[in-house]
Amino acid sequence: MLWQIATSWSPLAEEHFNLTTMTDVFVGIGSNVDPDAHIGSALTDLRERFGAIELSTAYRNPAVGFEGDDFVNLVVRFRTVMQLSEVLGVLHEIEIRRGKDLAAPRLASKTIDLDLLLFGNLVIENDHLVLPRPETTTAEHYVRPLSELEPDRLHPVTGGTFAELWSQLEDDAGPLTRYPLAWSPVSARTTVRPELRV
Repeated sequence: MLWQIATSWSPLAEEHFNLTTMTDVFVGIGSNVDPDAHIGSALTDLRERFGAIELSTAYRNPAVGFEGDDFVNLVVRFRTVMQLSEVLGVLHEIEIRRGKDLAAPRLASKTIDLDLLLFGNLVIENDHLVLPRPETTTAEHYVRPLSELEPDRLHPVTGGTFAELWSQLEDDAGPLTRYPLAWSPVSARTTVRPELRV
């Protein structure tokens, strides 16, 4: 598998990467504040900006590192010709629109979190951005949905498939409960895999 590796990120370097190629993008979504409303709004925003989206199962899992309501998490996959900086900008814009408190501590309740997990096979690590996001190998609420959406996809760093990564985490994983997310696609351009419906 071809890796695109960068240790620094600049608009000029980005011009060299995928000007017209469709890139597979995976975004982790989470909320523990009225998750049906906030996740539903974010999914609608993502569909409007990126077109067809594919959803994993949504899962409820306990807050970690602080006392708070359970989180609801899922992963969304879409394809885009947008550059990395454009995708990050859209995600940031949606978070702000949906009420994310940018001054809140990292370990705190969140109206919405949109985490860029994978941008194609790009591997990048600097002070501002790490891709793939480290939680793509360690966090069950991301690894399990990724293994549902793309079980045979190779992780750009470890080289293992997401099915293999989930099998390594599954026995020691914390409680993950399927969550019947109160959002349904209203456009044929949105895809929910039948086997992933909750």
